[in-house]
Amino acid sequence: IQYVSVASVQIHGRSTGAAWAAKTASMKDCKVHWFEQQTDHFSWIPPPGNRTTFRQRYFICHPPGLAGQAVQKKPKNIFYYFGNEDNVELYVNNTGLMWESAEEFQAVMVFAEHRFYGETMPFPPGTEGCMSYLTTEQALADSARLLQLIRAGRSPVPWKAEQGAVIGFGGSYGGMMAAWFRIKYPHLVDGVVAGSAPIWSFLGMEPPYNSGGYYDIVTRDASAAGGATDNCKNAFRAGQPRIYALADSADGRKLLSKSFRTCVDLATPEQAKGLVAWAQEPWSWLAMGNFPYASGYLLHGHGTLPPWPVRAACAALDALTPASSDSELLAGMREAAAVYYNHSGSVHCFYNGNTDEHSSPPRTMLGGASRIRKTLANNNSNKVRSNAAADMCEGDWDYQWCTEMVQPFSSDGEHDMFWPPVPFDLAASTKGCQQQWGVTPRPYWVDLEYGAKNLRGATNIVFSNGLLDPWMAGGVTKSVSPSVVALIVEEGAHHLDFMFSHDLDPAQVKQVRETEREHMRRWIAERALDLQHRITPETALV
Repeated sequence: IQYVSVASVQIHGRSTGAAWAAKTASMKDCKVHWFEQQTDHFSWIPPPGNRTTFRQRYFICHPPGLAGQAVQKKPKNIFYYFGNEDNVELYVNNTGLMWESAEEFQAVMVFAEHRFYGETMPFPPGTEGCMSYLTTEQALADSARLLQLIRAGRSPVPWKAEQGAVIGFGGSYGGMMAAWFRIKYPHLVDGVVAGSAPIWSFLGMEPPYNSGGYYDIVTRDASAAGGATDNCKNAFRAGQPRIYALADSADGRKLLSKSFRTCVDLATPEQAKGLVAWAQEPWSWLAMGNFPYASGYLLHGHGTLPPWPVRAACAALDALTPASSDSELLAGMREAAAVYYNHSGSVHCFYNGNTDEHSSPPRTMLGGASRIRKTLANNNSNKVRSNAAADMCEGDWDYQWCTEMVQPFSSDGEHDMFWPPVPFDLAASTKGCQQQWGVTPRPYWVDLEYGAKNLRGATNIVFSNGLLDPWMAGGVTKSVSPSVVALIVEEGAHHLDFMFSHDLDPAQVKQVRETEREHMRRWIAERALDLQHRITPETALV
């Protein structure tokens, strides 16, 4: 057992049922553990290199304070976080809903890391065929084995199944995993809260998923409906074809270089036209991180975005119109993008050659929409790695997209503010996947494996979505039954309800968190009733 070196997290405000002053959840509250996990849950053929097991990292955390010490000795319930496509420490440090609820529910928290991400690596780099073991099915089975061990009392968690309930949590991809786990393994988790979980963002859904929905919401955030102004979206839309027009002449490229303050003068039309994708990239991240307070979550802790970052970016465009001059539109687009690229305030040039410019976190679902859009826009003709990448043996969302997580994205320049229009093209995407990874997507696999939009047989799932979050386009936004519930945060971005409480939280997110806790109380009561009426060899004879 090792103590985890996790950065301190400031907890603001109070959680229902407990007198929370400002506290910190630091490394003294968590310990890191390693579980000897099975590499392949579904085959009897040994994996490459006969690596039949690997070490899966997970954290056991206790709520701080005097009550937390009592929980550590004898917890009644388990809070289990389903790891995302990233280092699990990001979620240990940011999942305030769990930290702020654990004391009331006398729960010990378990944060499990997803295979192939963080420090949970089943294979060494260069192992041929390693990436075929990166699937949602294998990852869900990982959690099933770990929870089975915990429920049996054969883990470092001081708890057994007869003591109480297991409540699952997950945000974004982790929320998808939480929902799917409850559907596939209901005997191991009593209920789950799935925040910003776009389980309906796939091909084959009925009614079909709107592939343009993601960028429609990004655009709405940059309009009066999202708290900005319509001038913002209109000016940005108008500026992109101006870049293309200017890119074809030497004088135009000179103006582009000056207006965008590029690190190196733009030498070719292709290089200059690349500014369009560069200017588009930040908007998805700003929309997902469109929180009412300054936050570093979407930057992975490498800096801080301002409060309402989409509105901050729009401030550079609000006074402009499609009739504004080239210089005005380009400068406005630069300053809007700088909210993301230059969040540190120390970047002096942009686009080409500046290693200080902030870059998007690699390999995650959160950046998948913009990466896929750029790939389609380029028609898969450049920036394609050889399929040697298939042996990198490290988690990559592009690989997961190219196998089973086929989420279609498109933009049309009319319902959204992105130009030129980029329709979703499955054939072109498939070609890119074959070139990059040596695999062919199964575009309808999620529809088959997890039941598409048919949730009638599911129970005890709370889906939460924010109207400002572009992933809401693929989320469950209407309740299916009294126990499969959809909650909406009108002024919420990407799983805002999962974050630590803040004085600037809108009233809706406070209510959503309380509603989530009400469902957790119900699940715990149901579990207690099940335990009370459980049939044992002794009661069976009565």
